[in-house]
Amino acid sequence: MGDLNGDGKAEILVGMPDSKAGGNNSGAVYVVFGKGTGTAVDLADVAAGVGGFRIKGVTDDDAGAAVSGLGDVNGDGLGDILVGAPRSDSAYVVFGKADGTEVDLGDVRLGVGGYRILAEDVGDLDMLSVTGGGDFNRDGIGDLVIGAANNSEGGSDAGAVYVVWGGSSGTIDLAQVAQGFGGAKVVGAAGSLTGASVSVGPDLNGDGAVDLIIGAPGSGESVYTLFTPASWQPDMNIYGTAGDDVIGPGYGGAHVVGESADSILALGGNDTVSGGGGNDSIEGGAGNDTLNGEAGDDKLDGGTGADVMAGGAGNDSYVVDNALDQASELAGEGTDSVTASVNYTLGANVENLILTGAARVGTGNALANTITGTAGNDTLDGAAGADAMIGGAGNDGYKVDNAGDVVTEAAGGGTDTITASINYTLAANVENLVLTGAARVGTGNALANTITGTAGNDTLDGGAGADTLTGGAGNDAYSVDNGGDIVVELAGGGTDTVTASVAFTLAANVENLVLAGGARSGIGNALDNTITGTAGDDTLDGAAGADMLIGGAGNDSYKVDNAADVIVEAAGQGTDTVIAGIDYLLGDNGVENLVLTGAARSGTGNAGSNAITGTAGNDTLDGGAGRTR
Repeated sequence: MGDLNGDGKAEILVGMPDSKAGGNNSGAVYVVFGKGTGTAVDLADVAAGVGGFRIKGVTDDDAGAAVSGLGDVNGDGLGDILVGAPRSDSAYVVFGKADGTEVDLGDVRLGVGGYRILAEDVGDLDMLSVTGGGDFNRDGIGDLVIGAANNSEGGSDAGAVYVVWGGSSGTIDLAQVAQGFGGAKVVGAAGSLTGASVSVGPDLNGDGAVDLIIGAPGSGESVYTLFTPASWQPDMNIYGTAGDDVIGPGYGGAHVVGESADSILALGGNDTVSGGGGNDSIEGGAGNDTLNGEAGDDKLDGGTGADVMAGGAGNDSYVVDNALDQASELAGEGTDSVTASVNYTLGANVENLILTGAARVGTGNALANTITGTAGNDTLDGAAGADAMIGGAGNDGYKVDNAGDVVTEAAGGGTDTITASINYTLAANVENLVLTGAARVGTGNALANTITGTAGNDTLDGGAGADTLTGGAGNDAYSVDNGGDIVVELAGGGTDTVTASVAFTLAANVENLVLAGGARSGIGNALDNTITGTAGDDTLDGAAGADMLIGGAGNDSYKVDNAADVIVEAAGQGTDTVIAGIDYLLGDNGVENLVLTGAARSGTGNAGSNAITGTAGNDTLDGGAGRTR
């Protein structure tokens, strides 16, 4: 066989399917490095890494039932090995190497030091043969051949041979190879046991390509020679029929044209693929591909590389895995969707975006888009248009610029934030709202929301829940309906007003309080507040500052602690009481009663019938012109 370790000498492979090196029925292969002497080789030494290395299978592999040297299938300059493991319906490609460390096929299954090949059907590889070393598709990379004499596609005991192109780096499924993806399948006739043995022959027909010799002991003629088909040449045009074609060129730089309802896998290279009519499924594979779906509901997946995809008419879907991928549509060409595993902005005329992975940024276009996030912390922006944005789990951020935008969140789906450049009401299960621009109206929901206003004159209403409302600059208005609501204002941030349907104490830097409902308690702060009561029996306290207290109807109580405090009451609006911690004169304002607090106060009534109550100190009480008690 070939040179696996790069020393210029051919190696010897010894298969031992009965070995228990990796567990019961694991099997093993010993790679004996070539040498210039005739001394005996002890495989125990090879297993220890002296003069070669051992490849051990996993339990129930029977690895080594068939072995073959390959050409260089991974392009590293070293020959590689093909190991058959019929008990697990597998074969393994093990990359050549210069050292003697043992190879575990369990690691190869994970893509370490090679890759696994899976049978098309269970039991196909019970009668297994393998070979390699030929370049059947003339791409400069060695290919491999697997015989499966038990395959029954051509009938009972028909058998088959799979020619698998070299250059792969991940698990290969022979069911895909049978469809023309990454290789080709040769199907035998019933009873022929085609593939019981396989071998790479010389160029028997003089066409410049190696040929394949296939054993078929169940047929009258026990050996077939397959000349390498010209259709395996790279850089060719492949045309589908009007039927349901499966087209798999498997080479770089292919130009593939389907016709109707095709499934096309272009694989490596910078491919140009056109689906034609029908509902096509096109995969570009590696390289910077150009995919054209044309008419029909097509699925376009450029694979790795910066791909250009155009779906054409129909409801097309695109798979995007590179930020430079382009999905283009013309106006009126159906309802189209992009599934993106990267941050992505929809191109013109594409309606829907589905993000995968975690923590993605998804941006729409001028259409009415539907954008669906991941389970991570996504940022979704529908851009212009009335968009539907669905965040999923995670702490998601949404940008809203259209009154028709709809945000959907499930209960428990993280702590989510909407940034809105319009008046906006939070949808259910969204926690936070940040307004931008100027003079916005922001409304919360049943959760404990945080709503942040602009530098303009905003109106903020947290809705149900214990909300935090931050107005910023401007003359802001707040609606409060929960005793746990918090209003945040900075000094100098305008003249602000809270309308409260519950008892409420003004936070710092808020000037005005308007009570709603009935029988409320309203308390001011250190500023000169204006507090307006309800039609019920209110208790109003301006706290520090020169405050204006307006009680309205009902039997209201006022707390006064500043000589500049002003009480506004109209005649006939109930029996009202001032509780004063200073010397106080009841004005001509319809207030009936005065209660002094502290010590040694002076209290004076008005023209009405007053009740004046002093303190425990030496008070001076004067009922004024009216009847006093």
